[in-house]
Amino acid sequence: MKRLTTALLAALDALIVVAIGVGIALVPLTVLWATQFELAVNWMVFWRAAVDIWLVGNGVDLLVQLDPALVAALGLPGAETAFSITIALLGFALLALLLGLRTGRQAANTAHPRVGVSAAILSYAILTALLVWSAGTDAVRPSAAQGLLLPPLVYAAGVLIGADRGQLGRLLDSLTGRMTGLFRGGMRSARGAGSGAPSAFSSSKASNSKPSTGSTSASRSAGAVAGRRPVAAAGMLPAPVRAGVAAA
Repeated sequence: MKRLTTALLAALDALIVVAIGVGIALVPLTVLWATQFELAVNWMVFWRAAVDIWLVGNGVDLLVQLDPALVAALGLPGAETAFSITIALLGFALLALLLGLRTGRQAANTAHPRVGVSAAILSYAILTALLVWSAGTDAVRPSAAQGLLLPPLVYAAGVLIGADRGQLGRLLDSLTGRMTGLFRGGMRSARGAGSGAPSAFSSSKASNSKPSTGSTSASRSAGAVAGRRPVAAAGMLPAPVRAGVAAA
C-alpha cells in the first residue's frame, strides 16, 4: 500500500470516528427538529447543539450566556450572568478512545504505520477545529483552547496505543475482546434457553412414561405450568435485550 493511500484511509477513518461521535447526538436532535418543530426552526441550531454535546463529552467547557430579553421574560433576576458547563459526558471520550485503538491497529498493519498514525491524528485535529468553529454562538461558546486540544488528545491516545504492539495495547485489546465475548455469550445463552428447554422438558416427560400411583392430574398440571414459565420467559428475553442495547 502506498503512502498516499495509507494517509487517505487513515483520514477517512478519523472522519468516520468524528461522524459517529457527533451523530450520536445529531440524529435524535434532527428527529426532534422534524417531528416536534416540523422543520420550522433553523437546523443549524440542532447542529450546534450536537457539536456542543460532543465537545462536552470530550472534556471541553461550555460558556453559556442567556439572552437578557429571555431572562426578563422568564422573570429570573441574575440569570443573565454567564456560567460554565463542565460536566463531561465521558462516554463520548471513551468511544473516541476505543475507535482510535481500531485506527491504530489498522495503521500498524500497513507498510507505512507512521504515515497512517500521523494522518489520522492530524485529520482528527483539523475536523475538531472545524467543529469548534461551527459551534460557537453568543449564547453558548465552547472553550477554543480546550476544544482544539482535548478531543484530538483523546483520539491520539487511542491511536498510539492501538499502533503500539506492547503490553498495554495487548491488554486493552484483551479487555475489549472479553467484553464483546461476554455480551455475545449472554445473547447466545438467552436464545439457547428459549430453544433448548422445550426439548429437555419433552425428554424428561418421555423418560417418566409410567407415572407414580400418588400423582394426580392437578400436580401434573402444576408441574407443566412451572416448567413452561421459565421457557416462555427465556424466549421473550432476546428481543428486549437487543432493543435495550441498541437504545443504550
